[in-house]
Amino acid sequence: MISNNYYYNMNNYAYNPRFKAAEASAPLEKPIEVVQKTIEESVNILAPEPKDEEKRKIRNRAIWAGSTVLVASALVALINPRSSGKTLRRIQNWQNKAKIKLETSDKNSLAGKLYHLAAKTTEGAYKFLNFTNTFNAGKDMAVQNLLARKSVQKADDNLFLKIWKPIHNGIATVMKKPCEYITRGFDAVTRNTVTSGYKSSLKKMNKTEGLIKLYMEKLSPEEKQIVNAKLKEIAELKKYFSQENTIARLDKQEKLMSNLEEDFSKRFGVFWKGFDKNQPSQWKKHIGDNMSFWAEDMLQSKKDKLIKEGADVVDNIVGNSDKKGLYTDIMDILSSKLTPEEKLALEESVVKTSKKLKKSNWNECAEYFDKKRDLVLGSALSDGLGAIGSLGLCGLAVGTAHTKEDRVSKTLTLGFPAIAGLGTSLVLAMRLVPGVKALLLGSAIGGVMSIIGAKSGQYVAQHMQDSNAAQPQQNQSPKPSSVTTINPQEVKLNA
Repeated sequence: MISNNYYYNMNNYAYNPRFKAAEASAPLEKPIEVVQKTIEESVNILAPEPKDEEKRKIRNRAIWAGSTVLVASALVALINPRSSGKTLRRIQNWQNKAKIKLETSDKNSLAGKLYHLAAKTTEGAYKFLNFTNTFNAGKDMAVQNLLARKSVQKADDNLFLKIWKPIHNGIATVMKKPCEYITRGFDAVTRNTVTSGYKSSLKKMNKTEGLIKLYMEKLSPEEKQIVNAKLKEIAELKKYFSQENTIARLDKQEKLMSNLEEDFSKRFGVFWKGFDKNQPSQWKKHIGDNMSFWAEDMLQSKKDKLIKEGADVVDNIVGNSDKKGLYTDIMDILSSKLTPEEKLALEESVVKTSKKLKKSNWNECAEYFDKKRDLVLGSALSDGLGAIGSLGLCGLAVGTAHTKEDRVSKTLTLGFPAIAGLGTSLVLAMRLVPGVKALLLGSAIGGVMSIIGAKSGQYVAQHMQDSNAAQPQQNQSPKPSSVTTINPQEVKLNA
């Protein structure tokens, strides 16, 4: 029979949470508390704390759940540190600007010394972040080799290898297929992002061309002929963005990386042998000379070629700062025939189309290329294991609950929100959403799911309480009898 305490817990859990971050997940106690306090202070600045006690506790519960997801997502990022190309390019731009300023200033002046320090600092940060990518790629490969690759080393007389090799091969036999499914799943989501981006871009192009055809009625027959010829050129170029051709190019990218693992392993072998035991003083220089992202170095020329090929197609349509595109040529013909309002509408449509098309092409040629490179090196497995580990730490709140009622309540207000929030962050990352943005959106989803979970718990508890109240009372203890019971021993003694 369900205790009355159960209904109390479920109905009041959202408003009276009985455990804090420390109790929820001891290993993550301090980070969650710090993030929670920071978010609460920020929220209080933007929106004053509600005076109503119930609303205040609901809001705090959502902030707490979001903080937990934020810390869990950050833990995944910490376990799998990847510095995005955008971040590295930004640091490199800062470095170049500092060098330019340094060249045009007095090196002995205060400003010159500051520029020198800035250039040196940004250069060091750029190299370090690049090398963390190399370290992370090596770790991903090690995990992939452990779980999905059978050992090729000869045991010979090595006792450790004789014991380890059959164990490793057993793990690989069991885990190979699941690991392949995980990697293919990550890749499928990212590919879909590229193809859906082009699909959206084509819709934008069709709207722009619809405006052009509408305004063409104002042109002379000769001008119409010129515009039609340019629209035919655009139609031919649009075939480049079809799903069939896009998938073919993505497959080509995969083939370009067919030797990446082997080349990376060889590079690591050369790096490792470079530590001369007889000259430890040279180790620092040896590390400094190799502080780059090796996998990117190996593929950079191929990536640059793909970026140029894609950019040439896009620029032929929408143009760039150095050349006019077909849309620009058409606008030049139309502009003198249009009203200011029509001209503005066409210009805005072309600008939006240009931005959309360039972003979609960049996602294919740069962002997907980088994501595919990481997947080839085993990033999907590391990300998956990192997420499972983070969720396991958050799940301590459910596992350490003292009662069944607590476990149900904590599952609804912590377990499900943590899974939903962290899952959202991972999916957004697979869809090429920037890391920080994906992390924050995942945390927001966690907070919303916490509120939904609490409300669901209240509804279920109330429903079960009403159902239980409608049932007849059973298994009640019988009332004490009014008949006096005679003790045989007392009778004997009296006799």
